[in-house]
Amino acid sequence: MDPTRGLSQTQIVEDPVLKVLLDGRKLFDGGIGVYTRNCVCGLLAAGHFVGLIISSDDLERAREEKLPWLDVVATHVDDASKYSLDEYLGLARRVPVHAYDVYHSPHYTLPYGIQIPTVVTVHDIIHITHPERRFYPFIARRLISSALKRASAVVTVSNASAQELRREFGPLVSNKLAVIPNTVPGGVGPMPAVESPETPFFLSVFSTLKEHKGFEDLLGAYANYVSREGDESLPLVLVGQGFTDPQDAYGRITAFNLGTKVHVLGTVSDEKLQTLYAQARAVVLLSLI
Repeated sequence: MDPTRGLSQTQIVEDPVLKVLLDGRKLFDGGIGVYTRNCVCGLLAAGHFVGLIISSDDLERAREEKLPWLDVVATHVDDASKYSLDEYLGLARRVPVHAYDVYHSPHYTLPYGIQIPTVVTVHDIIHITHPERRFYPFIARRLISSALKRASAVVTVSNASAQELRREFGPLVSNKLAVIPNTVPGGVGPMPAVESPETPFFLSVFSTLKEHKGFEDLLGAYANYVSREGDESLPLVLVGQGFTDPQDAYGRITAFNLGTKVHVLGTVSDEKLQTLYAQARAVVLLSLI
């Protein structure tokens, strides 16, 4: 089956290197959502044809937000619940997987019945090493093991995560694990030329304020820095989906007596985030993993 059948001419990439089917059902989820959107941009920039599995709600949101690449990918709507039996047993029967060369899951859930080479990205094994609930390790270990065993290749985003995967699942990843670090939006090209801000700043990005992301550690470390440097200390700018409730963030900031030094911008556009990355004196990362 030709995956371009029924698509408009604007949706067809001429002479693609590969036809890649990407599971985009976490398209607007925190870090994995950003990773998925950047994967789409990177694959298109490399000349690949991209198919995107997407939920009906996310497709509507993507249209509302006018994602610039939406008209040049083939969308396959599927509303299978995440981590469900329907996802594992039914998704591959409903989506034209066989029309593609490679299937990429940007998370550790890999449906059964995919008869083409598969790539799975495992960002971390936080559900095993730092579980929020007691039953998480029991479920996560089995889902990750299943995905690693059946995947043709496994990607992770840091050497630290690679070490964790090798320690917990050594035989399953020994010959097929690659570390491909995260990058910023538009990372396939040069950073934009931007003017330096009047006041230099540090930047930190949070998709969530869960404990393992290290927000409290960041505030503690930054408070020590401000105490040491005084008036010479640089302000800290915070962005990301983790700050959808600014009052919660400011409550924690106030507890460290940092109210005048920390600025919460919340969720910003990809273009604004890229500019902030380019302007920042340094990007501060405090995640435990």
